[in-house]
Amino acid sequence: IVLINKGKNVLSGPVQDIRQQYRESLFEVELDKQIDPNLLSDFKIIENDEHKIQVRLNDTQNSNQLLHKIIECGVIIRSFKEVLPTFNDIFIRTVNEASHE
Repeated sequence: IVLINKGKNVLSGPVQDIRQQYRESLFEVELDKQIDPNLLSDFKIIENDEHKIQVRLNDTQNSNQLLHKIIECGVIIRSFKEVLPTFNDIFIRTVNEASHE
């Protein structure tokens, strides 16, 4: 894919490579019940619905640590996935970065 801004190529490469390059360590976890956010105070919770949370990890954290902590809380994990940015998000971020150079 090629992303063009004002007639200039601002980003190009294989779709999956670009999405991986712009990943944000954002994970979505579906649970059998709501979890107390205080139990996950070591993590940055972006969203906490009745059966779903979104968590952003910092540079020193990994997904195994998050899963381990959730399991310790006694809830059942229904699904776990990394949320990759959309191409619209990537385009906006790339254009903003290019305009600040």
